[in-house]
Amino acid sequence: MMQITPYEVKTYLQLIKDENPIHNHIVPGQMIVQIVFAKLKLNWSAYKIKYIESVEVSEFIHFEYIENEKVIVSDLDKRVKIHILKN
Repeated sequence: MMQITPYEVKTYLQLIKDENPIHNHIVPGQMIVQIVFAKLKLNWSAYKIKYIESVEVSEFIHFEYIENEKVIVSDLDKRVKIHILKN
């Protein structure tokens, strides 16, 4: 389980030069994917992302790695937020 803090989001947005005001409250989806890949040490050359629900800044999330082909990101209530599928 993890939580992405406002400071982490702000730092990420500065690095990628993203000024979209929605990211004051919503974590950028690609940021979540990059964190998942780093934490799980994944190096997939091709993958698809299906964004189902937004992840709020400071919301607790966890990821489930399924048989080297899929990662599911969900919240504490087990509501699915993102599917990452290996191509």
